[in-house]
Amino acid sequence: MSECKRVFERIYTGEIPDAVTFKSTYSEHPVFAVLALQQATRGHTVVTSTECVQNLDLVSHARRRDIDIVSRATGIWLQAAFDPSYVGTLVAGVEVPHAHVHRIPSFASRDWLKVMGADDPKPFPEMSADEKAEVFARAKFAADYAAVVEEALINSEEGLIPVFTEMAYDLRLPL
Repeated sequence: MSECKRVFERIYTGEIPDAVTFKSTYSEHPVFAVLALQQATRGHTVVTSTECVQNLDLVSHARRRDIDIVSRATGIWLQAAFDPSYVGTLVAGVEVPHAHVHRIPSFASRDWLKVMGADDPKPFPEMSADEKAEVFARAKFAADYAAVVEEALINSEEGLIPVFTEMAYDLRLPL
C-alpha cells in the first residue's frame, strides 16, 4: 500500500481519532474534510478524497468537483466557526503525495508566513489536548450542515453555496 493510501486511509477509517470534520456517506462521492495533523492555525483543515491520486491535476472530474464543493463548504464553515480575518486556500501537495486542498483560517497578517515556514523554524504551534478538542468541536460540521453539503454533492448544486453560509452562521458554536 502506498504512503498516500496509508495516511488518508488511517484518518478516514478513524484510526487517527477526532480528526474527520466531514465525511460523505455516499460511496460515489468519497470525499472528506479532516483537521490537519499539524495545525498551522486553529481550524486548519484538509479536504481530499479516498481516490489515491498524486495531485489535483490528475483527479477525475467528478472527484475534483466533490473536493471543490466540500472545500467551499469547509471554508464557509471555518469562517463562521472561528471568525478569522479570512479563510485561505492552499494547494501544495509537496509532503503528502495525495491530491488535497488546505483551508487555513487567517487570524493575523503574518499567519501565511508561518504556514510557509518563512518566519519560524517550527511554524506549527503545539496545542494541548483541551485546545485540540475545542478546535475539533468547532471545525466538525453540524449534522444539518453536513446533510446539505451531501445534497450538494449528490445533485451537483453550486446554488447551495448561499445556503451553506446561512446555515454555518446559524449552527456555529458561540465564540
